[in-house]
Amino acid sequence: MSGRLPAIVLGVTLMTGLTACGDEGDDAAPGWAAGARGKAGAPVLDGAEQVAQALPSKVGVPEGWSAYTPRLLDGSESAAACQEEAGTVCAGLHTAGRVKLVGERPDPDGEGTETAFARFAVLAFDTPENAAVAHKMIAAALPRNAEDPVKPVKPDVGADETAAFAETKDGRSAPWAWEAVLRVGGTVVRIECTNLAGDAEFEKLAKLQVERVRKVAAGEHPDA
Repeated sequence: MSGRLPAIVLGVTLMTGLTACGDEGDDAAPGWAAGARGKAGAPVLDGAEQVAQALPSKVGVPEGWSAYTPRLLDGSESAAACQEEAGTVCAGLHTAGRVKLVGERPDPDGEGTETAFARFAVLAFDTPENAAVAHKMIAAALPRNAEDPVKPVKPDVGADETAAFAETKDGRSAPWAWEAVLRVGGTVVRIECTNLAGDAEFEKLAKLQVERVRKVAAGEHPDA
């Protein structure tokens, strides 16, 4: 992914086929794992400050990772990028932000190390309903745009809606890239990673982002 996925204008379009995830209905894209947990007490991020807090911070990343400075996108910039990826007007989107994490992993061939990447984009909507529409539309596009064979993965991250898959290449069974679109209340999260240690590490990173969104929406410090 890191080599072929241009950073999205929005930070949501983190890859060429960027953002998206499925939902639990018949419209969910083939090859995606999807689920829902209901809307009770659904969190909503309120403004740019909360979006910035929700993104992984330099002190809040897992061991072995380092984070770049997050970037926030204004309303017109985020709306244009979201619409491009979702294929429809992203009604209710008020703020978006993105951040990139990097880490070093042993080379699978046993020669030195290789760089692992994890890119996060957070899109904050005014209501869970508007976030759900964007999540569904974005989700339908990702598997179609993948360049390599994909397999569904089922990260248990506590999101209200989750769709994710891993990509393989060169005839190998082990994935080299992971992508997900999650909905947490009124927030849509886009994650894409490469060169991870496996599905468990992907799940850990996705869960980190979901927990940060919930904490910030509840008025808690995400790094506490």
